[in-house]
This record gives sequence, structure tokens and C-alpha cells, in this order.
Amino acid sequence: MAGVVIVWCVVVDEAVEGSHQSIMFNMGQVCCAGSRTYVHESIYDEFVKRSVERAKKRTTGDPFNAANENGPQVQLESLVHSLSRSVANSPWLVACLMWQFIWGQLFEIF
Repeated sequence: MAGVVIVWCVVVDEAVEGSHQSIMFNMGQVCCAGSRTYVHESIYDEFVKRSVERAKKRTTGDPFNAANENGPQVQLESLVHSLSRSVANSPWLVACLMWQFIWGQLFEIF
């Protein structure tokens, strides 16, 4: 956890982008992520407004598409291992996954 201090004399757009990147870099999974932002009261309202706008513009999706800023944060092998353990220990989960698969196939058909 790290703090980001925004003072009154900054260029607000640059401060917004810097603050945004400080928490979102590596999807926030970094020990020095800027998880606390302290903003001078004279620019607080404008900073918050622009920060919200910037966060809403953040793109997610395929991590191999350069247009996306965020992608999945799990390795396929880890996911398969966790699911296989869960399925082996829960017949109910198997039934639920099968139902979701069948339901999803129906939506693709129609």
C-alpha cells in the first residue's frame, strides 16, 4: 500500500492519470500500488469527477489486444486444477456446470 498526494498546483488531468495508473498498474497487484490518494481540497471535486471519468474509460478484455488495459488475472492451469478438485468433490457442482453449459448452448442456438 502506498499513498499518492495531489497538491493544489498540479495539472489535474496529469494527476488523474498518474493516480489511476498507480493503482491500476498490474491490476493493482503490486506492493507499492497507490491505494490511498490524498487530494488538496481546492481541486478535490474536479479531481474526483475526472477520476471517475477515467475509470469508466478503462478497457477490459483479451490481454493480447493492445487496445485493452485489463485482462484475466488467472493462469489457465491454476483454474483447471481448482475446477477439477471442486468437481471431484461435489456432484452438485458437476450438475450445475452441466446445466450452465447446456443453457449457454441454447442461447447460442437461438
